[in-house]
Amino acid sequence: MKGFPNQIANVQKMAAAFGLLADLLGAGRSIDDESYGEVLVRGGIIGARSKSETADQYLSRMKALPRANQSHQTTARGLKELFRSAGLIDGTAALTGPGRLLSVSCQNGFNNECRKAWREAIRGVAREGVDGSVSHPYQVMLRMLAERPGTPRSLCALALEAADDSDEELERVIALRDLDDEEAARSSIGATRSNWDNAKKILPSLAEQLGDVARSGEGLYLLAPPEPTMPSTGIDEPAQETAGTSEPPSYRRSRKVSSITIAANRVSDESGAPLTGPQSLVSLAEAIELRTVRTRRHNQLVRVWAEMLEGQGIELWEGEFDCLAIGSSTGVLTEVKTLNGSRDDEVRQVRGALAQLLYYERFSLPDPTQTGGEIQQLLKVALFDIKPTDDHIRWLESHQVAALWRDGDFFDGSSFSRDFLSRAISWDR
Repeated sequence: MKGFPNQIANVQKMAAAFGLLADLLGAGRSIDDESYGEVLVRGGIIGARSKSETADQYLSRMKALPRANQSHQTTARGLKELFRSAGLIDGTAALTGPGRLLSVSCQNGFNNECRKAWREAIRGVAREGVDGSVSHPYQVMLRMLAERPGTPRSLCALALEAADDSDEELERVIALRDLDDEEAARSSIGATRSNWDNAKKILPSLAEQLGDVARSGEGLYLLAPPEPTMPSTGIDEPAQETAGTSEPPSYRRSRKVSSITIAANRVSDESGAPLTGPQSLVSLAEAIELRTVRTRRHNQLVRVWAEMLEGQGIELWEGEFDCLAIGSSTGVLTEVKTLNGSRDDEVRQVRGALAQLLYYERFSLPDPTQTGGEIQQLLKVALFDIKPTDDHIRWLESHQVAALWRDGDFFDGSSFSRDFLSRAISWDR
């Protein structure tokens, strides 16, 4: 089982610790374990449990111990390892592009913008196994919770057992989780008690603080969709930076699928409004059930659409996007949304569909070396389970996005949208 730096499990303290690191680097000062550890103590991030012991007294006591037993240096070392794993600092301990962006996001304290930035950072933490395989444990945990809502916190340690981000490894981890016995699961993978205890605390704790999960009793329930992950072949290389630009990296985690395998492990964002603020367990359970139902509707619609495209001999891809169909040099990029019939929900879903399609077109298409060549013409589609209002249809079409909806066993759309897509799709019913 892989390890995960667990020196600090409080996200706000973690953010403050990274801020101090960024300050040190900005001032050209050393961030060796001793120097950074002392700054963490004087900054109030770590220190003595007794309030009567001052920072100077604590540091004097630590420095009298063998270096291996000096907890402030151990914490400093572990935090730097975490920041490297998240791609915030590089091998020379310099801030990366994402590290600088995160530092800017948190310059006004731990507000919503900072929390979102840290959610992305933690989701991106990559851990390498002894055989060189790489996984993203936090994302593995979220994917496991998507498949097994209510998984006990203790069994979330299994997220660190996955060798990589493949579906096969996720299935193996879920099989271990289905033992429903912490000791049996731990023994079956040969994890030490200390490693297991550390693992089962850190990931669920971070997920609760970041708003990705909610806890009911000892069970955890997913509140936000996990990022799609693909099999890893090595530690993610940092994005290449171009002088004079501030463009984000182009993430291209995608895979070729069929109408059967598409949307198999996807947890959509079909819940509508985010689940935030104080909630009773009853309302939380209802919200989770609504999310589950809408996710099933979403994934079923994706598969039906994919089956229609596949029947026309079109190649299918899945990634951050719901579905990309490639025929010859023309691609059809589809974002699927379910509607609950309310005006507010439709507004939210239509806005989300357009924003996602524009983002995916720019940053998420698969590399041409994967698909056999550049897509010469990309057609964008917003697909709904029921017909949206005419105003929203016209608005999407004004942005060169076809608006379609399911009509029984078929799909329908305005004459503009059907004609727009006829370059790639046959509309014979």
